[in-house]
Amino acid sequence: MALLETLARTKPAKLPGSQTPRRAVSWHMPLKDRRAVLQKAFTTLPERKRLVVALRHHEGLNLQEMAQALCTDVETVRALLDDAVARLARALIKADEKARDKDEAPAHRKSLR
Repeated sequence: MALLETLARTKPAKLPGSQTPRRAVSWHMPLKDRRAVLQKAFTTLPERKRLVVALRHHEGLNLQEMAQALCTDVETVRALLDDAVARLARALIKADEKARDKDEAPAHRKSLR
């Protein structure tokens, strides 16, 4: 899905809702691992949020078309989509932080000896 690929390739500090310091400009996880994290995170989204992501980034519908398809208003669709993207971004950042901590842990332990 295009959104997942875009998020996987986006620098950490540029992700929506990122609290990552601006100096964090690279990932600790390889691209294939980031893709896997996003795929898993996508499957955990509530159904309606998965649907708006699919309608927008797979079917290419605009917000108005999505609102009509879902029998709701544009503001609701925008909120669902924004929240879904933010959740995916947070899942990716969290997984990357774990990878970073894992990578840094042995070096830290060695310095304590």
